[in-house]
Amino acid sequence: MIIAPLLLLLAQVPGQPVPIGDVPIRYYGEYHLATGTWTLGGPTGRSRARVLYNCTFPTGYYFPQGSSWTGGGFVADEGVIPDANALELEQISGFDFAYCTPTLASTRNGVSFKLSFYDDYVPCTLPPAPNCEYLLTDLPVSSTGNLSCWSVAVDLTGGLECTSSISAPFHSSGAAGRSFGYRIEGMYTFNGPPIAQMGPVLARPCPTPVAGCSTAGGWSNGGNLNQLLWGTTSNLANGCWWFGGVPYAALDLVLYGPEAGSYPFQGSYPNRSTLESTAWIPGNPITWTGRAAVTNSDRAFLLLSRSHADRPHPAGRILVGRALLAAPEMTVLPSGEAVFTAPIPPSARGPIFAQAAFTDASGRQVLAWSNGLAHL
Repeated sequence: MIIAPLLLLLAQVPGQPVPIGDVPIRYYGEYHLATGTWTLGGPTGRSRARVLYNCTFPTGYYFPQGSSWTGGGFVADEGVIPDANALELEQISGFDFAYCTPTLASTRNGVSFKLSFYDDYVPCTLPPAPNCEYLLTDLPVSSTGNLSCWSVAVDLTGGLECTSSISAPFHSSGAAGRSFGYRIEGMYTFNGPPIAQMGPVLARPCPTPVAGCSTAGGWSNGGNLNQLLWGTTSNLANGCWWFGGVPYAALDLVLYGPEAGSYPFQGSYPNRSTLESTAWIPGNPITWTGRAAVTNSDRAFLLLSRSHADRPHPAGRILVGRALLAAPEMTVLPSGEAVFTAPIPPSARGPIFAQAAFTDASGRQVLAWSNGLAHL
């Protein structure tokens, strides 16, 4: 980390941390990326079964990037996601982030962000190709033209999880102690030019991180160091910066994961029907819930396998290998949901791969396949 005196830093960085003052950070709602819809107010909860990382302790500052946005400016930060299974695999099913802007709603349609995530990131270096990248558009701005600060939740369930690929998964910290990376690039107005006064909210290293996170840098902070990578895509002004102590150089961010041991995945083409479950915990019962994307399905069956696949079928992609046992039939409720509950033997060991098949009344013709679930 480059420890730069505060005056030297402020002389070199176009964007400077700016006090928020008494402006509240207002929660806007949860954006469901797969459907393009909002749940205003409180989040629905589907995407936030577990907290993977939490750095939201306020500093009272945000970090506008000045003219650097016009050159593809970005800010990158780091953190640690503790291991939840022996395979060191994890999945981001949703996240919260916060920003401030004076952009006036009557003159702009909204603001847009490009957010990227990396599962193996060397702090304060140029990030590699991202595991996942999301473009969020038409987010809230100010109703008065004065500074307005917002917290936004993003739901990635429905095939946009980071990652939903079983062949290119997202990794947790592991024995190597790897950090994940998070990058915000170019905050733009929707159908408009970059706005120099916009920027992400700064948080301080978290006083109560997720259990198992490291205490790097002397703070109990979830692996978040007191530093940020600032730069442009032209690489002309990249640098590792801090702000002389206060505010701390960390981005406000919460990451969420799916139910413990139950990771949704897709094949080379996404299946529209869905399968989700409660937590996979040996010795406890588990309930699978399927929802068919077709209206002519009468029955549903649950396939369980020790292997995954990605095979074509007229009704979608088959995502499981050879079945462990005869596929049990799921109970179709009046709501149309199909459910199946079973005890998990205490000695059960993953991975186990599950998929729902939705059929006609005979049970012989598959009309739709669900996403897969990897139980680890």
